[in-house]
Amino acid sequence: MGSMGNIAIRANSFAEWLSEAQRGDSYIYHVGLIANDREVALSEGNSKLSRDERKRVWREARDAWMAYEGRQVCLTQRRVSEGVYEYRATRR
Repeated sequence: MGSMGNIAIRANSFAEWLSEAQRGDSYIYHVGLIANDREVALSEGNSKLSRDERKRVWREARDAWMAYEGRQVCLTQRRVSEGVYEYRATRR
């Protein structure tokens, strides 16, 4: 992730990526519909993800939002298909 504009599709965690990311690097922290997929309290029928996977999505989304509030990243999303979005953080 050293050069400008690299995309990390998976790292061990958002926090790990953020600590190493350089300006312009991006991290895709979720692909799906985050409004459903991060809700740990939802029954299995509302999301295709397991409870543990939904917890991971919740943590990653929380960490991305906190980095955004700290002006460390810009957050964007891109529609992949009907009801599926790519959620990306880009290092400032």
